[in-house]
Amino acid sequence: MNRLLACTHLIFLLLVGACQAAEVEANLFTPYEGPLQLDTRSVNSAIVLRQRLVSVQLELLTTMEGQEVILNLFDDVTLRAVFDHMESNASGEVVWIGRAQDTAGGAVTFAIADQALAGTVETPTLLYHIRPFQDQLHVIREIRPPVLRTARSTAEGAPSSMELEVVDLVNLEREIENLQPLVWDDALGAAAMGHSTDMAQKNYFSHTSLDGRLFYQRITAAGYPYNTCGENIAAGYSTPQAVMNGWMNSSGHRANILNSSFCDIGVGYASASASDYGHYWTQDFGRREGVTVCPPAVVEYTITATAGPHGTINPSGVVKVPSGGNRTFRITPQAGYRILDVKIDGVSIGAVASYTFKSVFEDHSIEATFEETPKAAGLTPWMPLLILGD
Repeated sequence: MNRLLACTHLIFLLLVGACQAAEVEANLFTPYEGPLQLDTRSVNSAIVLRQRLVSVQLELLTTMEGQEVILNLFDDVTLRAVFDHMESNASGEVVWIGRAQDTAGGAVTFAIADQALAGTVETPTLLYHIRPFQDQLHVIREIRPPVLRTARSTAEGAPSSMELEVVDLVNLEREIENLQPLVWDDALGAAAMGHSTDMAQKNYFSHTSLDGRLFYQRITAAGYPYNTCGENIAAGYSTPQAVMNGWMNSSGHRANILNSSFCDIGVGYASASASDYGHYWTQDFGRREGVTVCPPAVVEYTITATAGPHGTINPSGVVKVPSGGNRTFRITPQAGYRILDVKIDGVSIGAVASYTFKSVFEDHSIEATFEETPKAAGLTPWMPLLILGD
């Protein structure tokens, strides 16, 4: 009942704000001018390009379809966001979902609860995070996100694309804070998936299963002997970005995501249209028994390079590339031959002399074929015509 009242009150405030916003157009963010300072050394400067402190005028996030709000992210970055729809969830939050006008693919997601907001603004090249800071202040960060992709599981019941996206978003938050990325663990994934499915099918929301088991008991039963472990759950969020904003808007869930003691992660997502919240999420974190320091979380992928007769490709064979890395291949025909075709993952790209795989996060192949250079057509030699007369 308390969650319902809190959610109803927040929706009321947003609706009141709709009337005000219709009369006066204003910026969502107010620059902070005070004694608090952001420590730029605490974040990864290779990812966070800049950041600033602001307060948020939550009343401007209206719930009128098509209503606009101005996102003055930085002095030189201002976008107009258009409201699309709202979601409510088991935590009493409101999720405001919209799109950035005049920005192809621009998506805006805000999780709002207790006068705090965690949000993301996606643009084609950069990402903007809005995160709670302290005393109703928020930090906006301009981010150039690295390519993060957790190791792909080969086990039965491998993670879905939505679950892998959550892992990537978790690791982005950790990379920003200069923390070790987490590695996918099949046992934690099975425990998380089992709990999300159980909540969805049996229509409940709790860390305690209906059979009385607690999260660490489910983790152990799935085959993960832990030294330390933790769990986040959520319900009602329809997308990975929405649920991550919800977790980052909560101090307890955020602490698990940024816990430096964890090495491994598993994520489970399940849906049931007949349930109260529709969408159910579980994150299980841990460090295995006997592990004191997390092993490096470098993930490698392979590019298989093959050249046909009468030419070479360099490098050749099975080439290993670290996750997010780049690798260039050069194709050279033998004398008297030329490149006929180059195929990337079986798809022809024509007769190119080199190709670069950028931001590698999966296995690839490159294949080159060659043909004899056609000889120039011969010219009929000129011969003088001698005519003898009588």
